[in-house]
Parts: sequence; structure tokens; C-alpha cells
Amino acid sequence: MKKITILFGILSIATGAFAQSIDFSKQSWEKVLAEAQSSNKNIFVDAYTTWCVPCKKMDKYVFTKPNVATFYNEYFISIQMDMEKGEGATFAKKYDVKAFPTLLYFSPDGELLHRVAGYKNSDEFLEVGITALNPKLRLGTMTKKYLQGERSPEFLRKYAYACKAALDYKYRDVAEMYLNTQKEWSSPENIQFIFDFTENTRSRYFNYMIDNRTLFEKQLGSGAVFNKVQSIIQIRLDLMLNQKKENVAELKGIEELFQKVYKEDAVVKYAAFRMTYYRTRGDRGGFAEAAVDYVENMQGITADELNSTARIFAEVIEDEKMLENAVSWSKRAIEIEARYTNYYTLAALYYKLGENRKAKKAAKKAIKVATKNNEDAQVVKDLLNQIKSGKEFGAS
Repeated sequence: MKKITILFGILSIATGAFAQSIDFSKQSWEKVLAEAQSSNKNIFVDAYTTWCVPCKKMDKYVFTKPNVATFYNEYFISIQMDMEKGEGATFAKKYDVKAFPTLLYFSPDGELLHRVAGYKNSDEFLEVGITALNPKLRLGTMTKKYLQGERSPEFLRKYAYACKAALDYKYRDVAEMYLNTQKEWSSPENIQFIFDFTENTRSRYFNYMIDNRTLFEKQLGSGAVFNKVQSIIQIRLDLMLNQKKENVAELKGIEELFQKVYKEDAVVKYAAFRMTYYRTRGDRGGFAEAAVDYVENMQGITADELNSTARIFAEVIEDEKMLENAVSWSKRAIEIEARYTNYYTLAALYYKLGENRKAKKAAKKAIKVATKNNEDAQVVKDLLNQIKSGKEFGAS
């Protein structure tokens, strides 16, 4: 790597100028291979799609960097291939290209030497190119060693990262092999490794990170650890929200997960999730029960939260006991902030419960507050007229 870096520096000084962009060949893959063999140069393939935003960013902002262009034009024959058209589609199938962009590096004879997936800035992209030219570091060489039985801890660690960068999913098995060689997970190197390879809430990596959260936060920062934990949990929650059938066992699993991660905040966070879960499923009873748990356990709940939850009850909940809960929330919202919208919700709840006298009183109060604050109270006036008409709640 040092030789390549030094050579690149000498080249830049000697030429006194940089190329303006990577010189991508317009020829077919076969002709590029023939040219590579005749010139004894490696090949770089930018595997892209027309809809890939990171691909377009690299094309516009990375491939046009003078130092990037000079390096790649010196050491590679480069070609861009749309993975959804023509020979690109065949190429994508042959080399299992599923993420975009995927950056592939071949020998002059067409042997795949190295690959990475995803957007890279100019410095990262240069480093990838340098790695592709280094027989000791590139993915192809490491894969051969792995298949030949190389299992030293240092090799497994590097190979896990290389596979992950290439979106070769055997990185999960390799990472497991590496950690199985480690008696002490708490070393700075292993803390970083576990952080980088933790992907789901059911893994022993995740449990170790939660059990030793202070250790991770000390090394990586509380913000980074918080974001990592949240992103992993959200993946699991999203999967559950997209399930067609209700999964009671998984709901219990989510509750246990929240208890482990959030401790004293678990009840509120679990209730909030259940509110979303049952609402997306159209389960009004489940939503109502979750809302009660949320409101009754949420410390420092705001008037807006109380009012908005009570308003939903007024609109969709029929159970009288649950509606009485919503009345108490609406009153609490008024105590915190006597806005006309809070009185309006209270009026709607009383009306739905058939307590028209109280509903009229709350509606009139809402109109009075709105008038005092120069707010439009037409929606409250409409409600008051409906109450006076003697029609049932919701009747047109």
C-alpha cells in the first residue's frame, strides 16, 4: 500500500496536472477485457442503476475529483454499467450485484479481485482503489485464504469487515467466528467490533451491548450508542407493524425488550408502540387500552398530548368506560392550558356520552375562549348547534 501511495504522489508531482474525471470506457465488457489484457491493467467497474441517488452523487462529485481521476486513470481501465440494461443485467446476475452502487475490481484476465458496496466519498474511494491493488488486503485474496482454512483471529476480524463492505452476508458467520476466539470482549478493539456488527435485538452482541452500555458509551459516545440501539430496535418494530396477523408472542417479546433497554421508561414506550400497532391494525379496543397505559404512566404529559388522545377517543371509541377516561384527560388538558380546542374536545366527549347539558356548557366555554383570543370558533358553533338539535353524536 505504501508503494502505491508513494507512486501516486510521485505521479502527481511529475505530471503537474490532474485529470478532470475518470475516463470511463464506452466499449463492451468483452472489449474492455481485451484492452486490459493487452495493456496489463486492472479493471474498475462502476455498477449502477439510473434510479440510484448515491450512484449519481459519486458520478458527479467523486469521479470528477482531479486526484481521484488521476489515480484511477493511471491504474485501471474503468467502465460504467447499468445493472438493469443490456449486458449489465447479465453482469449483475453473474456477480450477484444487488446493492447500488457496487464497485468491482478485476484483474487483466477478468478475475474478480475486490468489491465494496455503497456510496464512498473521494478519500474512501481512493482507499478502496489502493486496497484493490494490494494482494494482501483485497477481498479476493482473503476469500481464497478463508476457503483454504485460514482462521486466525486477526484474519477473521479483517475478513469480516471486508465481507461486510462488499455486502457479502457471510460476514455474519465470520464475525461470529472471530468473537468465538475472544475471551475478553471488553477490549477497545472488540467493543468497536461488536458495535459495528450488531444488527438485531435477538443477537448476543446486542445483549452484551445493552448489559455493558456504559462501557460502549465511554468509548464511542452516548449519542452514537443511543442511535445504534434505536435503529436496531426500530427495524424489529417496523417488521412487526408490517405483519398481517396479530402476533401476541412477539408483542410480549417487544415488552421484554423495552424492559431490558428502557428500564423505568419501558411502560410508557411500550404503550406508545402498542398505540401505533393497534391503530395501524384498526383495533380500537387495543388502541384504547394502550392509550390508557400511556397517559396514566407518562410523566410530564403535555396538554396537547392529552387533548389529541382524548380527541381520538371522541372520534373512534365507543366504550363508555374508555370515554370517561378521555373526559378526565380532557379536564387535565384544560387545567394545564385553557385553550378553546381543549374545551371543544371535552364538549364532544360529553356529547358522545349523552351528557348534553355538560356538552353545551363546555362548547359555550370553548366559544368564549376562542372569541377572547380572536380565534375561529366555527367548528365549536357547529357542534353546539348539533347538540341543541337533539341529534345523536355523529348523526348527519
